[in-house]
Amino acid sequence: MVIEMDPELLQQIVDVFAVELEEQLQTITDSILKLEKTSDEAARLTELDMIFRAAHNIKGAARAVDANHVADIAHQLESLFSRFKQVNAMPPAEPIDLCLQSLDSIKICMAAYVDGQDPDVDLDTLYRRLQQAVAGQRIEQAVSSEEKSINRADKPVPASGEAAADSNPEATSAAQPSGQSPESASSGDHFTQAAATIQSEEILRVSVDKVDQLIALGEDMQVARIEMGQNVSDLQHLNEEVMALSEAMEPLKSLLRGELKHSDLTQLQESAVQLFDAAYAVKGHCRTLQASMHSSASDFSFVTSELNHSLFTLRLVSASTLLQGMTRSVRDIAREMGKQVDVQLIGDDIQMDRIVLNNLK
Repeated sequence: MVIEMDPELLQQIVDVFAVELEEQLQTITDSILKLEKTSDEAARLTELDMIFRAAHNIKGAARAVDANHVADIAHQLESLFSRFKQVNAMPPAEPIDLCLQSLDSIKICMAAYVDGQDPDVDLDTLYRRLQQAVAGQRIEQAVSSEEKSINRADKPVPASGEAAADSNPEATSAAQPSGQSPESASSGDHFTQAAATIQSEEILRVSVDKVDQLIALGEDMQVARIEMGQNVSDLQHLNEEVMALSEAMEPLKSLLRGELKHSDLTQLQESAVQLFDAAYAVKGHCRTLQASMHSSASDFSFVTSELNHSLFTLRLVSASTLLQGMTRSVRDIAREMGKQVDVQLIGDDIQMDRIVLNNLK
């Protein structure tokens, strides 16, 4: 039985998956690059396990939205890193290159899935190379876009108008990852930009610590609200005391306005003593209420200030996201030139507003 999902709901799920996929791919990329630098077995096993779990998550989520090409590549990566985990050895450079190329292919496949098109990737060759890596066999070299262009140029030349397009392969092929065309790389970049746009405009990632902090501030606000409610009740009670004191003073007006007798003086004296006692009690209650209201107002001001600051920090993201692709780019260039390069980013832990960061990107 096939259950049809509401198109709007499905689009929301795909949008969320696109953002999560971009994050998972970046996690795998970072861990792969760390693998090439670490010689510690425990640290290497940690990175391998992180890559394996990320690939497994991608596979499951892609199956859920029927992004089958993404799921198939992720499944092959999962198998490959499962093998790496078993031997717990430094992966050779060739499988690492293949893994990074596979991540690029996942981006292209996801972009094609979102656009409802077929991915511009030689999936059969990619699957075969990944299976060779899983089996520990020699990985065949992928045919690059330049080689494909040269092969097309060696074929019989068609009409003159078409010959001009194929006769100069250098003009039509740029330096792209092996096995990918310029259109494919453009599709991958399109997916990355689309995922970043969705993340910046619709999806807000919040750490558990920040959520716990907001919950704690909400509880503090609830306590402050209860204290302020108690102050209102005490203020009402104080008002009743003042009204009772005012009513008790009314009989004294007639005594003070008329001729006072000896008995009236005694009554006046007793009433004055009672009024003074009541006035002192009201004065004490006023001081207590004033201190309580001041404390409640101070607590409420602190909580609202902290809440405002915490809500503002929800928009802050690490500046490292601005430089995520730099390490991979330097690594690829170094591999092509046969050089050893160590990239170190300093200050990438600075927090920036996501709008500013996206504009910088």
